Amino acid sequence: MKKTIIIAAALAAMTACNKSLIEMTPAQELGTISLGVTADTEMVVTKAGSEFDTYNVTLKQGETVKWTKEYSAIQESDLKVPAGTYTIEVENVTVEEAYATENGVIRVSGKSDVTVSAGVSSDCTVACTPQNSKVSFISDASFNEVFTAASVSVKESASRTVEMEVAQTHSDATAAYFEPATMTWTLTATTKLDSKKRTYSKEFSTTKAKWTQVAFTTGNTDGQITVTITVDGQITETITITEEVDPFTGTVVE
Repeated sequence: MKKTIIIAAALAAMTACNKSLIEMTPAQELGTISLGVTADTEMVVTKAGSEFDTYNVTLKQGETVKWTKEYSAIQESDLKVPAGTYTIEVENVTVEEAYATENGVIRVSGKSDVTVSAGVSSDCTVACTPQNSKVSFISDASFNEVFTAASVSVKESASRTVEMEVAQTHSDATAAYFEPATMTWTLTATTKLDSKKRTYSKEFSTTKAKWTQVAFTTGNTDGQITVTITVDGQITETITITEEVDPFTGTVVE
């Protein structure tokens, strides 16, 4: 979902009320930045909104930070600056803040350069895009026939492991956010036939601004019965016959 808001800067140069332009002396060489911010928080198949008021905005000239403020706290005077080239950086949360909660939140940021001329308003739009990745897990019908009580954890690093649910659909799943990297999921589930808890693990990689949807399935829902037939008498050879029997579709005899 792409949202856009604009801060209309102090100088109303296109109206009759341009008194500030008249009173400005050449020595000041001040211009105004008309700042706009857009945030596209789309991750492939989902969109999430953000509140622009809490976004952090940083104004830099070269490597020098002029100020850092929340979007809602920016004043007209903050955008009235000496002529020159500036960089405006915007982010909704820092990396540390994005993972302050267990599942994390989407992290968007962006930056844009703007050249300010004396006495005029220079437009600057900063497009913020997702910087981290989203992950969710589901199990399909064949998996659910064989397993129960499935849960999964994702180890991102030595300091962060996220416990997650295995849902029926990705839209119902509680997703988690991670920095783009190679990490490991560990699945724990109980087989219905023997009530044994089993663990499976595998590495996977995530991509910036993409939603990684992992689906657990099983290629074989068949059970197996091993039948051993022993014949006495003159025929002494033992023959073992193995038959694969589907435990879920066979006829029940009472």
